[in-house]
Formats: sequence, C-alpha cells, structure tokens
Amino acid sequence: MTHSAEPHLNDMRTRALVLLAALVQQLRALLPNGAPLPKSLRCLILRLLCPAEALMRRVIALAAAEIELAGEAAATDAATAKKPASENTATSIKKSSFTLFEARPGLNGALNGARPAFGPGPRILDLSKPYPGSTRQSDKAGSPIALRIAGLAAAVENPERLARRLARLRARRLSTSKRVSSRLICLSPLRPGWPPGARRKDLPDELSACLSTLSIPARNAMIVRDGPGAGALGMR
Repeated sequence: MTHSAEPHLNDMRTRALVLLAALVQQLRALLPNGAPLPKSLRCLILRLLCPAEALMRRVIALAAAEIELAGEAAATDAATAKKPASENTATSIKKSSFTLFEARPGLNGALNGARPAFGPGPRILDLSKPYPGSTRQSDKAGSPIALRIAGLAAAVENPERLARRLARLRARRLSTSKRVSSRLICLSPLRPGWPPGARRKDLPDELSACLSTLSIPARNAMIVRDGPGAGALGMR
C-alpha cells in the first residue's frame, strides 16, 4: 500500500526517469571501446553522471516515502527471503555500482582549511616519459565509471527495488534509534545543501529543472517528524 503523491511530482518523476534513461544512453556512447579513457573525456562524463545519480536518488527517496513501512516493506522482506534472486538480477548487481547514500562533507576542511595541492620542496618531472596518471582504467565492462553508469541504468530500469530497500533500511534504523535515543542515525540518503553537480553552469536545462523541482520535496519526504530529536536533515 502506498500513499498518493502530488500529481505534479508524479509527472516530474516520470519525466526524470525518461531523461535519465536518455542520459544513460549518452554516457554509454561516450565510453571508449577498450581504448584508454582520457582525462578530458572522464571529466565530461562525470559532469553528467554526478547530477544524474543525484536526481535518481531523489526519485528513489520520493518513492520510498510513499511506501507503508509496517505493511508493504515487511511483506517484501518476507517475499524476498523466500524467493531466490534471478540470474539476471544477480548479474546486474555484480556488474553495476549505484551508491544510494550521498557522501556528507566532513568538518576537517571547514576547520583546517583546504589541503594544499603540492607539498614543500621542488617537483621535478621527467618530460622524456609519459606523464604518470594521464589515463585511467578504461575497460568498458569493468572500469569504475562504467560500473557507475551500469548501476544508474539498473536503478532507472527498476527504481521500485531501491525504493523498497531504502524504506526497509529507514524502518530498521528508526527502530534502532527508538531503542538507543543517544545515537545519531542518518535516515536520509540525501546530503544537506545542493545536490552533487547541481551548481554547474553547463548543466543541461532539463536536468537542472528536474533537480530543482524534486530536491526540496525529496528532502522533506525524508524528515522524521515524530519522536525526540527529529530534524530537518533526516538525522536523529
């Protein structure tokens, strides 16, 4: 059983999934077939991949907030335990990488300042040899960039699976926080502030519009409003 969401949010989520499916095809086309991945091409891919992953997380967060945790999530847990995973699902999980929780910025940079790019002392480069680190792992099937693109594609094809996973995780963490009231437990996969990559000036207009429309509703949907310590950032 799910709660009904606002119609314009449902339309924007459908629009976001269509956009993400098109972005996945573009990102896959940019990957070189067995050739080294140049740094410029890697940066170009990450400019699209980071905000696309952020948009996918917000779609998943809105879907997870609609799930009735006491009913559907528990029933899904029992069904998942009884039903073995199919070969295609197991293969897609092994060959993809999608991070559900965004990294939180630490306090080290704010307190100690930015770390200098180079340490003290002269830096001598041997110009007769190729510059080290100019290329990265570029196997189309196994590079970190390719795995992230495959993980995004799997999330776009089946967002309900990740939404149920997030709903079950939030239910478990919420029950733990009720037993141990002094612990800080993160209940939101979204980091505070701007989504990753959302402030880039070269961000496509449609991707920027989807992020700006879904970010605040997704963050509000992750708020725990009952009990002591419930905060606007999904932390308890």
